Amino acid sequence: MNNLTCKNSHVVALIAFVLMAFLGLGVAHAQMSSGIDERITASRESLGSDVQPNAMQESQQEFKQSRQNPDLQALLQKGRIGNIRFQDPKGLMGFYGANDYAYAWTSSSLISQFTSTQDTPQNILNILEKAWEHGLNPEQYHTREIRDVLKAERAPFDLKKSPHLELLLSDAMARYARDLSGMRVNASDIGLHARYWKQPLLTETVLSQIKSARNVSKALESFAPQGKLYKMLQKELVKLYNTPVTKRPEEVRLSNGILRPGTRRSEVVALRGRMGFTIDDSNPNNTLYDDELAQSVMAFQRAHGLAADGIIGPQTAYIMNKTQDDHINQILVNMERLRWVEQEKPERYVVVNVPAAHLWAIENDKIAFDMKVVVGRPERATNIFNTEITGVRLNPTWTVPPTIKKEDFLPGLQGDPMYLANKGIEVVHNGQTIDPTTVDWSAMTQNELHGVQMVQPPGSRNPLGKVRVFMSNPYNIYLHDTNEPNYFERSNRALSSGCIRMEDPVRMANFILEGNTGWTPEKTQKIIDSGRKTEIAAERHIPVYILYHTIWIGDQGQLVYGYDIYGSDAVLRRALDDMDGVGFPSTMVAEKPDLPKITPARVIKKSKTVVKTQAENQVLDIPKPMIQKQNQRPETVLKNVSQESEQEQKSKDSVDLLTFNE
Repeated sequence: MNNLTCKNSHVVALIAFVLMAFLGLGVAHAQMSSGIDERITASRESLGSDVQPNAMQESQQEFKQSRQNPDLQALLQKGRIGNIRFQDPKGLMGFYGANDYAYAWTSSSLISQFTSTQDTPQNILNILEKAWEHGLNPEQYHTREIRDVLKAERAPFDLKKSPHLELLLSDAMARYARDLSGMRVNASDIGLHARYWKQPLLTETVLSQIKSARNVSKALESFAPQGKLYKMLQKELVKLYNTPVTKRPEEVRLSNGILRPGTRRSEVVALRGRMGFTIDDSNPNNTLYDDELAQSVMAFQRAHGLAADGIIGPQTAYIMNKTQDDHINQILVNMERLRWVEQEKPERYVVVNVPAAHLWAIENDKIAFDMKVVVGRPERATNIFNTEITGVRLNPTWTVPPTIKKEDFLPGLQGDPMYLANKGIEVVHNGQTIDPTTVDWSAMTQNELHGVQMVQPPGSRNPLGKVRVFMSNPYNIYLHDTNEPNYFERSNRALSSGCIRMEDPVRMANFILEGNTGWTPEKTQKIIDSGRKTEIAAERHIPVYILYHTIWIGDQGQLVYGYDIYGSDAVLRRALDDMDGVGFPSTMVAEKPDLPKITPARVIKKSKTVVKTQAENQVLDIPKPMIQKQNQRPETVLKNVSQESEQEQKSKDSVDLLTFNE
């Protein structure tokens, strides 16, 4: 009788197990320890009623029942562990569903399949904890929770399964790989369009790639940009952050906007301090900007991509006054932007770096040529995007853009009806050229102005010069020649109304057209000499990237900290702060007491990021978090600096300085 009762009990238990698995209910593993897994399972049952059905409805419809690992399936259905919600529940469901809900990372049989001895959960955690070296926040990847789970385990981890650790690792690795693989900020929050930039890979894609790679550690790091510039920035970030903060000499403040060698001024004392000279208060020449000091300044300018003339203008002073934290902030945002550009390089392409006011033409991974450009002034900034060059127009006409027509030319016409005629510009209405003196410009409405075209014929007075490059974009931004070549001699070349003026437009035209059958540079010049407006389509379209990077590789292989001409670095830095996207290890913060304090970690903000609260950590039996954020980061400082400067951009050595791979 006792044997029969025992057998019946086993049958009932088996039926209950199968029924619960079929219904998607969690069943505790018989082998589960009394540690954190049981606590989370208990909390999972108690919190089951507050799962948001709408968030998981679509995923549940695709949920394939399996007798394998019912606890894992139950957690996937809920889309969370305790209060930790998965970033992409549907993606996780798809990944595990495609693998019949088998464990991917946390069973001894699976771990033994990986080729690297570094692919243990502990070593995966080590990689995630170093996410700050990529300018990311380790706490976004469940590092605290994973660490607690690993500490709570009594038996060797690879001898038993833990659905909670399994899914924490999957969600963490997916978040990490996605953040490394594309744009993680909301593009519209920083004034950009997402369609132009690389977006994060799908959760199913990254987890499948990691699993199939057989080397988790290398697979995770492969999602980051592999180019030289990114790696240099990564190394510099670690170096700067580990360098103790020391008190720096007084800032160089320019009373007259510029400081030239040979002058005697009070601010020379601060300049001597910045250049590392010993200041002797008894020396009457402390205020003299002498030759020795000028040589030191010129060496500094060369190292930072500035015109080495010894003249201290706003840009030299701005870069000279930068602090260690300023450099860290600048590195963080530039690493972020590098992740937005596709790693695969076309055979031929063109890159413009707006802050550097420089253009490079690339062919077969080599710089074919480069040139200075003039970009938009801050109030009419050049947009950043990527598109294709489709052809050129030689001897172009210039149709005045709406902004210039409204803000520049209409006021000019209201003061002088001959304003356009004196510039050689025609007024066209309904296809007919009209006399501008017959129009009452002072009474013209914006709607009427929209119907008026202002057109300048080809010639020496045409602002587009001899060449215009066709490149489709919604901003009406294009490359062109100029009738003001003297602008290229200026240090500050943020001077246009948004379009990009080229120093050597004919060379660019030939680069675009050399793919056309039978085309020669002689043909280009012959058409230009004729003065006839001529459009030539490019038989091979050429990708063009208009980028914004305030750090690049200089002509001596050094990192050049450039000038943030549009204040975009600070905008991006604030966006990263809003999503809690940057963090540094608390152990390192303790060694850097002078690091500026920032917003506490666990203050809930209005952002799309899931904020981990005290309640969440209590569910996971994690110690109550510190109110002060452990993940300290430098403050963002946006300096207002005059446009006029003496900076020259000299970046010609490496294709990788253009943000692509080597």
